[in-house]
Amino acid sequence: DLRNDRGETNDLAGNHPDRLVSWIKKWHAFAESSDVPDDTVNVPLDRQAGWGWHRLQMVCPALTSVSPGNGDNNVEWHGSLQLKFNFPVDFAKTTGKRISLYEVSDESTPVWQADPDESHVSQGKTEILFDNLPPLKPDCHYFLLWDHGWAFVNERPIGGLNDGAYWWRFRTSPLSNGAN
Repeated sequence: DLRNDRGETNDLAGNHPDRLVSWIKKWHAFAESSDVPDDTVNVPLDRQAGWGWHRLQMVCPALTSVSPGNGDNNVEWHGSLQLKFNFPVDFAKTTGKRISLYEVSDESTPVWQADPDESHVSQGKTEILFDNLPPLKPDCHYFLLWDHGWAFVNERPIGGLNDGAYWWRFRTSPLSNGAN
């Protein structure tokens, strides 16, 4: 009852057992169709399949891949981020719009930022490569944010990326030395 209990603090499962069974079945059907990992298998995953990718495409439908992959674990860090699109990228009229990388433990200070312009090597191409990132800590979670309109693809601004509804996260390998 989200209208009266937005924090979902009142467990109504016992009052509605038929509804509970129905929702559990719907959840499992959704999880299977969305490639959500089976939580009964205790195996470390290199990727959290499906997590957030559809949301990245909501803010930029022309996005075809990112590297490191969204939700990747155990990333051997090589100092670069890559985004691929179906259409060429345009940085005209994007001054002051940034893409930023943050360490999860410090969500206020970016580890790295870029404000690409028309002179960027990726201007007019279907791939953006940022290869000037600093070394990252091993076994550490990172996330990216970007401003609405930091780039245009197919003459449309890329929507804003925040660390809530729309996200791009990854975790570096415990063995990574953070070197480029």
